[in-house]
Amino acid sequence: MNEQTRKRQFHIQCAQGEVGGYCILPGDPGRCEAIAKHFDNPVRIQTNREYTTYTGTLLGESVSVTSTGIGGPSAAIAMEELANLGVHTFVRVGTCGGIDLSVQSGDVVVATGAVRMEGTSREYAPIEWPAVPDFAVTTALVEACKSLGYSWHAGVVQCKDSFYGQHSPSRMPVSYELEQKWEAWKRLGVLASEMESAALFAVAASRRVRCGSVFHVIWNQEREKAGLDQKESHDTQAAVTVGVEAVKLLIEQDRIKTRMDRFLAGLDDIPWLEHCGEPSQAYRVEPSLFQAWDNWNREMLAVWEPETCRLEEQARDSIGDDEIDRVFETVSDAAAGRLWQSWCAFVQRMSLEEESGLEQEWMDFMKRDLAWACVEQMVGSEGFFTAVLKVYQQGRLPCAWEGAYPEGRFVVL
Repeated sequence: MNEQTRKRQFHIQCAQGEVGGYCILPGDPGRCEAIAKHFDNPVRIQTNREYTTYTGTLLGESVSVTSTGIGGPSAAIAMEELANLGVHTFVRVGTCGGIDLSVQSGDVVVATGAVRMEGTSREYAPIEWPAVPDFAVTTALVEACKSLGYSWHAGVVQCKDSFYGQHSPSRMPVSYELEQKWEAWKRLGVLASEMESAALFAVAASRRVRCGSVFHVIWNQEREKAGLDQKESHDTQAAVTVGVEAVKLLIEQDRIKTRMDRFLAGLDDIPWLEHCGEPSQAYRVEPSLFQAWDNWNREMLAVWEPETCRLEEQARDSIGDDEIDRVFETVSDAAAGRLWQSWCAFVQRMSLEEESGLEQEWMDFMKRDLAWACVEQMVGSEGFFTAVLKVYQQGRLPCAWEGAYPEGRFVVL
């Protein structure tokens, strides 16, 4: 039975095109409809055994929710079959019981790792392998917790196969092992206990997909034993909202990355400086490199600086300072070698050796031009730096702006 080539997956009974690239994984089929209400235009796709699936959209992107039932084996089946259908990002949204005394009922827990006290993950990875979630998914879950203002914790969770092995260990034939290991988890600061994440993290790693986990704390048996305030909570809305908001963050981040990758790929197709010095009907051509530099400092900066300030303010609101810095670093590294080779060939071709000495200054400004053009694409705005990029794409070097912006035109080398 080749599950990857089946038209309809054996257990979840879904087919290609019926699920989105992002999927939320609760355990309880009864929670799927409530989670789907966070989507735009949700549709129930299928119900089979413990697997119920709805698909809708978030931010215009196709997303799904599929229940997994209880425990690692059924959760692994769901992830395997969803991955066969193209799902690349999973967010487990479930419930847990607190272990650490700081974790109270009603809190939200984000897993940064999972104790593999279960069997499913052992059929995917040797026991030495650490069950850890995807960093980007985990970061998105933490950011969602912060922005929503919930009481939350991030740390290691314990995963087991037997619910009653946790809650009635003394009557089990292996009580000596269960109780001693439980004490170890407490001493190691494990936050909570649940049943699926270790398996899901192992499957995700083997399938090269992303997975993270967030939980609603129902109760904490250790707080109860310690005589601390303890109330049982079954309202999972906070964890669900964190999961949904995390998916939105991931969608936005993935779109930014796609635009960045597309931009960087396009740099390879630019005929850098190959048409400098040639006549042009679209631009005024400046024949001297030194004169071009003077024009840049006198005329280009008058447009460049205010457009930079405008775009920077817009980008801060849209993608944030850290992402802007990452764009500048990435674009600079990607373009540096190609720009230098092109510059040396340009100087030799134009016999401009006597006008050399400004190479580093030109390189720096060209990198900045490209970085700001990339930022414009990432925020979905085509402005001054997109126009600058088009000049580079024509094998020219923009060195000034003639007339009032935006009505005028570029002066080029």
